[in-house]
Amino acid sequence: MNHAVAIVIIASLLVACSDVYVPQPADMKSFDAAIAMQVDSEVEALRRDPHNATRWRELGMLYHAHDQFDVATECYAQSIVLASDVARTHYFLALAERRLGHTRDSIAAMRRAAELDATYAAARWRLGLWLLEDGDFTAALGAAEDATALARGDRAATLVLARANLQAGTLEAASRILETHLESRPDDRYAHFLLAGAYRRLGRSEESRRHAVLGQAAEPGWSDPWSDELQAKRAGFPAALATATQLLGNDPGRAVEQLERLRGERPENGTVLINLGIGYRVIGRLDDSADVLRDALRLEPAAAAGHAGRVLRLDLRVPDRPGPFEGRAALRLEGRLLGVLPLCGEVLRSDVLRGDVRPRSRRPTGSPGRGRPR
Repeated sequence: MNHAVAIVIIASLLVACSDVYVPQPADMKSFDAAIAMQVDSEVEALRRDPHNATRWRELGMLYHAHDQFDVATECYAQSIVLASDVARTHYFLALAERRLGHTRDSIAAMRRAAELDATYAAARWRLGLWLLEDGDFTAALGAAEDATALARGDRAATLVLARANLQAGTLEAASRILETHLESRPDDRYAHFLLAGAYRRLGRSEESRRHAVLGQAAEPGWSDPWSDELQAKRAGFPAALATATQLLGNDPGRAVEQLERLRGERPENGTVLINLGIGYRVIGRLDDSADVLRDALRLEPAAAAGHAGRVLRLDLRVPDRPGPFEGRAALRLEGRLLGVLPLCGEVLRSDVLRGDVRPRSRRPTGSPGRGRPR
């Protein structure tokens, strides 16, 4: 029995009970006082009105926004038991399952969200993005094409479609999509990043170098109205962390200052450490980056590996050849690097940073090539 089915069964039993059980985090002391008070208020309201699907979803979102993904999924599941046809609830469940590392459950929940709301493009481009990470290029292309058909000109849908073509090996198509996109959004650094990779693999070295410079320190910045609802529920430390990580792509120096302050408050917070390691790397503090990333994996190896996507080891080294990335760090990864925590954006994604990241994992049998080592 998979995780999603299990929590729905448990949720249906709990809702049927007269003595209502409302899931709560094991350690409420880790919450800021204001957030803890808000949680208490929401829990009491649910105990008085346990058949209110919206209240269950709202409590799930509050937990979700503050990284309590296990209890968030329980709340979403109970909301679905009471109202199974609400696309937004399945969408939030998918996001929480993804953060827990439950790949299949997250994809299934996002598919259901897309089925229930045929007009919401973000459900399809997120599904496409996750299918790419899962290695299903054909299905990912289909989902990305559906998203762009629903929302022509949508930045996220366009970039996911470009990435799907890149990873499927249809480089000319990816290049055309990105070139057209950059005509209207010439300052989109992540698009420049992707186009640099496409041109490099097409042998267009000069153009690749130019776009690599324009796309330095880029991150995709995936967002949509529903996920923004989650962000709006952040407060205290989580809100400060979200603000700092959002700065990584645009103002890494300022991001590092904020993350260092947050590390002082919570020195063993894995999310802070991973983001700080990335920030140090971007501003050239390579030794500090290596130390912080190793600390993150030592303190929270299971969580870091789950969110990073089968990461087995990170080690830093200086490139041994001149080129557009001369003097910058390269990351050598064992396993499939699919991205660090979603809060980190995707600064370290292996399919984007071709010249800067060298995956040593074995390519899945039958999948298209993703470039060759230099």
